[in-house]
Amino acid sequence: MIQTKPVWLSHLTDAVPLAAKDKKISLYTIALEGWRRGLELTFWSIRGEDGEFQLRYQLSDGSNVHQFQGSKGDLITDEAEAICDDKSRTNEAMRAHGVPVPHGKTFTEAATDEAVIAYAKDKGFPLVLKPTNASGGKGVIVNIRDEASFQKAVTYVRQELGLKHVIVEQFVEGEECRVMVLDGKVLGAVQRRPASVTGDGKRSIARLIEQKNEDRREVPHLYHRPIKLDRHFYTTMHASDWTLRTVPKAGETIVVKRVSNISAGGDPVDVTDLLSEKIKETAIRAAEAVPGLPHCGVDLMVDPDWEEAVVIEVNTKPGLGSHLFPITGMSRDVPRALIDFYFPASADAPRADHVYFDLGTIEAAVKAAGASRITVAPAPEQTGTIQQSFTCEGALKQDKHELERFMKELTLYGTVRVVKNKTLYATLLGTPEELQAVKQRLEEAGTVTVSESSGMIAAELVWHDNTRPSFVEAYIKRRQLLEEWKLEEKAAARTAREAAGIRTRLKKRFGRR
Repeated sequence: MIQTKPVWLSHLTDAVPLAAKDKKISLYTIALEGWRRGLELTFWSIRGEDGEFQLRYQLSDGSNVHQFQGSKGDLITDEAEAICDDKSRTNEAMRAHGVPVPHGKTFTEAATDEAVIAYAKDKGFPLVLKPTNASGGKGVIVNIRDEASFQKAVTYVRQELGLKHVIVEQFVEGEECRVMVLDGKVLGAVQRRPASVTGDGKRSIARLIEQKNEDRREVPHLYHRPIKLDRHFYTTMHASDWTLRTVPKAGETIVVKRVSNISAGGDPVDVTDLLSEKIKETAIRAAEAVPGLPHCGVDLMVDPDWEEAVVIEVNTKPGLGSHLFPITGMSRDVPRALIDFYFPASADAPRADHVYFDLGTIEAAVKAAGASRITVAPAPEQTGTIQQSFTCEGALKQDKHELERFMKELTLYGTVRVVKNKTLYATLLGTPEELQAVKQRLEEAGTVTVSESSGMIAAELVWHDNTRPSFVEAYIKRRQLLEEWKLEEKAAARTAREAAGIRTRLKKRFGRR
């Protein structure tokens, strides 16, 4: 396949804030598309089954209201979600409608490991073992080629991960891709290539992975999805002829994981134009096989000639980041198509592409401050406003809080950064009179430089101060500390269990003294 540079949508380039890069690309871009069209956007949160807060949102045109969870809209029924969340039920629905799927068998929690292994031996290798209700590639082991490897996979998935309900199916050779289907049409297709590095003849695989992880941080969708040295990595390495110290030849590609999930370090590549009509038909039929499913992501395994495919999975909440920010190929504007579908009357509405909203501030307010619902202010109009950049050098420590209050009273839009209490950088949108007032006020604090500016701008005044943690930064730091405490508690509990086990074995062996 010919590699081409990515072509991203101009109205999303530089418009994705840091908070949205943390697994919220779908949520943010759909909400942003509707908000830019003038739809009313409201956020709130709920507690999930794991106790974590989950962000929800709704869009309204005054007559119609639709609620969303990630990329899943309220026109997707609960029954459709239940079928797609259970891979065994998904396969049943596909077979009932003649949609091709890999041959295999489902094992419930009541089945023993021995029964699963016996079926695998009878079926023949290579095989795939995967949980029926996991996501993000968790517990999916592919291309298992012998009984010993299969036994290890069963122990890992059913015992260590505790995912007892599994499917054993044939491993289908080919290329895996995700096809986005909406209302009987294919919107886009992305091939998810397994995590890999390309050699330069100088650096080791370890160093190449470090560099690739740096490159992935430049892609909004991949910012928090590095290639990790996890079980998948070491399983692949042990089955290969390379180590972390190996120096690949210049241009040589080394696949470092067999799974292709983006969350596991896979690379998204747009392949929409490569799909045959038969593959498109398979994806559309898969969506139609599940009642109450107007849009979804269909995971396919495509043959090497890109003519036919089998369905691997159907998703009600597919991630849109791979379609919007592929590392190769063209972006596909899925958020626009979804908003057209849910709010057809807004299809021709003017769009405020010059602004975006700061999701981090909203999320922090909803979660940490306990706000029940937050409605985002309408997107500001460009008419009668100008955009300028300001730099102010001076002693700002005593004055910056007054400056922040002054600017927010003017209802300006944009971003302000204060560095070490000495330098203020601001990109602001406002009327000429407002920006002149800002210049005069900054001149009271230090030396000011003003220049004309263009590009994306936050649709509110977002203030960053590296000497004083902001509300959002404090919330993020608190979350990090909580995660660290959880890890420490788990480690302590594991140590206690191991110690208890040792004591039990010693008592059994030597008896009480």
